[in-house]
Amino acid sequence: SYMFVTALIQGIRASLRKTDLKQRQATDPLVREDFDHFTKVEFILDQGQKCKFKDYAPAVFRQLRQMFGVDDESYLNSVGQQEGLSEISTQETGSKSGQKFLISHDGRYFMKTTTASEARFFMKVLPDYYRHMKDYRSSLLCRFFGLHRIKPGKMHLLIMGNIFDTERIIHQRFDLKGSTVGRSVSEAERKKPTVILKDLDFLDEHKNMKIGPERKNILITQVRADCCFLQFLG
Repeated sequence: SYMFVTALIQGIRASLRKTDLKQRQATDPLVREDFDHFTKVEFILDQGQKCKFKDYAPAVFRQLRQMFGVDDESYLNSVGQQEGLSEISTQETGSKSGQKFLISHDGRYFMKTTTASEARFFMKVLPDYYRHMKDYRSSLLCRFFGLHRIKPGKMHLLIMGNIFDTERIIHQRFDLKGSTVGRSVSEAERKKPTVILKDLDFLDEHKNMKIGPERKNILITQVRADCCFLQFLG
């Protein structure tokens, strides 16, 4: 809704400009308290609606953004612009979770609503996630850049990098989960320009990825490291 998007934008703006975060250098070493820390801001929307915005572990997510070349100004320009966010359909994302998805005006970031239990779990594993992403800058795991909560509604929202943000032309997209149960799209869906194909579609088309032996070794090494990390999380 318009109110939700407006509250999100104003909350992110206020959070990034808070004095306690601005006084720190983005490269300052993190301490355990940074992973548990959160900030809250309150504001009134144009419609007179009172909103509360909670920003989880702002210093941690700031360093995660910095790891991948995202400074505060460019981040704010992408996700902090009024009417700069738009909702995308589940058909475009391939998601069946029932959660809402937003995309920034420049296509660099996805925003996904999440449940309170999922948010708690993510905060629990955040220290491990941070260490893994710091040690493996080429990780194939999703790059998370922020976790927020908005009231009224107690809606949690994760901000992540958009893997489809590229200047290259994308001819096909696949959502591969390593399963074959129900993992194909219908013929009608195949004709849609935004279709996201699945595991059985990939196998049926006998797809191969030619990346050369050097890149193959790098890819396999990274996949193994990411899988070990996910196995560690349970």
